[in-house]
Amino acid sequence: MITMKQLSVSRVSASEIESSLTTGASRILRMPPCPEVIEERNRMAREIHDTLVQEFAGISLHLEAADSVDNAARENISEYVARARELAKCGLESTTGRKSKLRMFLFAALLLAIVAVVAAYFFRLDYPYLSTEDAYVHGNQILLTPRVTGTVVAINADDTDLVQKGQPLVVLDDSDANVQLLQAEGALGDTMRKVCQYFVSVRQSKANVEARGIDLAKADDDYHRRTTAQSGTVSAEDITHARQSADGARQTLEATQQQLAAAQAMVVDSDLAHHPLVLQAEANVLDAHLALQRTTIKAPETGYIVRRNVQVGQRVTPGTALLAIVPLNQIWVDANYKEQELRNVRIGQPVSLTSDFYGRSVKYKGRVVGLNPSTGAAFSLLPPDEGSGNWIKIIQRVPVRIVLEGKQLEGFPLRIGLSMRTVIDTHDRRGEKLTKVSTAQAVYSTPIYSDEWSRANELMQNLVSTNLEALSSLADPPLSAPTYGQAQK
Repeated sequence: MITMKQLSVSRVSASEIESSLTTGASRILRMPPCPEVIEERNRMAREIHDTLVQEFAGISLHLEAADSVDNAARENISEYVARARELAKCGLESTTGRKSKLRMFLFAALLLAIVAVVAAYFFRLDYPYLSTEDAYVHGNQILLTPRVTGTVVAINADDTDLVQKGQPLVVLDDSDANVQLLQAEGALGDTMRKVCQYFVSVRQSKANVEARGIDLAKADDDYHRRTTAQSGTVSAEDITHARQSADGARQTLEATQQQLAAAQAMVVDSDLAHHPLVLQAEANVLDAHLALQRTTIKAPETGYIVRRNVQVGQRVTPGTALLAIVPLNQIWVDANYKEQELRNVRIGQPVSLTSDFYGRSVKYKGRVVGLNPSTGAAFSLLPPDEGSGNWIKIIQRVPVRIVLEGKQLEGFPLRIGLSMRTVIDTHDRRGEKLTKVSTAQAVYSTPIYSDEWSRANELMQNLVSTNLEALSSLADPPLSAPTYGQAQK
């Protein structure tokens, strides 16, 4: 027998049902009128009557549950159902004679045609619940890769293991990193001492300028005294020598002033702790210390290990895939609905979900958070080219992202790739079809890498403070550079 469910799925037309039933009735009536055949016909008639009564009762229940059916349509469908029941009763009563057999099957064909029309009309209405089994669980898969080159000496987790955020997973040999850190620390101390010499050279050049200024003043006094003496008391040769000495002292002063300017240019607008050469040496220390910390590869998130590819003794480089971490609290469902089904789907609508993993006894609650701006086939490996060859219309599917409640996932965790059955309730259609607000905050983040920078910076500051204390006693006043304006005076 053809039921309402089969009619709603296959959309069988009334003419096709009537034609098939009429053909079957003709074949049965051509059979010899033996008692067995008559009894079989009566049994079939009773079965048709009972089935139609059940289906009409189901249609009545659907009509009572459907909010979108108007009163006129409800009265028309009720009238069709009443007429069909009467015809079914007449068809059952008319099965007593041989001539009424054909009439009975014709009545049955007419009844099923009416059922098909009613079912098509009902399901053409705006039914608020959309269901699909083309839905699968997706989630973040964090691929763990090294940031420095090294040899693997330890692996602290394997597939299916639970790891916590910040837990060391893979350890690389740190011998080379320790050597580079020691070299960077030594270079920092050496650089700070050289820069300290620049500040001492500035004070030394200032002293030389003052000394050369005194020499110039003395030479000018000698020359002035000889030129103002009484005629004949100072020879012309002495006057010439005095003038030459004054000129030489003046040139020496100018050279010393240039040396002072050069020394001041090395330290102008800076102090020892913030000198460019010292900052560069500090950066080298930071880089070496970060490289040392990165020999221990930690888990950025809490999750389960999958696809471990790394082996002990393997030489790895930045970008090498070691393993993956799946946080089961960061999963969602992508339900692929047909394009004609998404007319009334809105963001925020509630969704009921079931999984084959737990069965229909476990029902998840979720909500629609977004619809993809493209179909699933648009970004496939081989996207369709509608402009070439013979064109065939293919119904496209659009992924709908659904998030689940976290408390349910704690009790019944899902796995990536599991199939789901989703039912979207589209009664509330006040939401947006597409996301209208951009996200200002980070969707996912981890603090473990910023902690590495904090530890490296703390080590570098300690080294700078130690070297400053050692060098502060070498000069008085303290080691500080003049401003640019002071250097020009």
